Amino acid sequence: MALMGGEQKRRLRLAHQIVDGLRSDLADRLFAAACYGSVAHGTADANSDLELILLADPSVAPVTAHRIADGIQVEYDIVPLERMLRAATRVTPEWGEEADAYLHPLVLWDPHTLFSRVCEAARAVPPEAFAHALAESWWSAREYAAKLHGARMRSDRAGFAFTAFAFARLSALRMALVRQTPFSSTRTMWREAASWMPELASLIEALARGEHDLAARAAEAVQEALDVFGRPSDPAIAHVIPK
Repeated sequence: MALMGGEQKRRLRLAHQIVDGLRSDLADRLFAAACYGSVAHGTADANSDLELILLADPSVAPVTAHRIADGIQVEYDIVPLERMLRAATRVTPEWGEEADAYLHPLVLWDPHTLFSRVCEAARAVPPEAFAHALAESWWSAREYAAKLHGARMRSDRAGFAFTAFAFARLSALRMALVRQTPFSSTRTMWREAASWMPELASLIEALARGEHDLAARAAEAVQEALDVFGRPSDPAIAHVIPK
């Protein structure tokens, strides 16, 4: 087993301090606490933030809090247990960024093994939920592809670059839905997505180098490769998304 790095240890110490303080404030209304993201995966370095989820009683208002402690950016979510369980069963187009917190938390304190229930709920998501999210995101991918083409025809380099990064991110999220595998963290998202799909790797590399002509061709290849996933049988029929 690899030795834990100093930055990882520092973030875990801070995590326990924050949890201890919140337990003192909320007493028996706080049920459990865990890290997610790079700290949960044991890969934190000097530039990593600290992300926490705390499960609470329904009487506790859900909040997202931000602070800087010991030079570390901290974000923690206090979530009622039942709301967390419901969230773990939902599959949205953003699932690739969200689900790792449900599936791979690093438990700090959990006397009633509640995070096991969250993980079980996330693992029990049926395949049709992923198909629905792919169908929803198919339309956004088509829209971004059209905007990319328009920006290129207008020689709008700034507009092309902005839209191409948005298209690449959406394509990575769609690939996560196809694979039913979330990203380990936002920081590792591009590396993981590129390893899954060579067309997307080419797009990311071209964008990083500012090579817009290569990026345009790569984006077309990405769109062609992913277009089959979630494609409606008849695009002329309205795809309605409840608000």
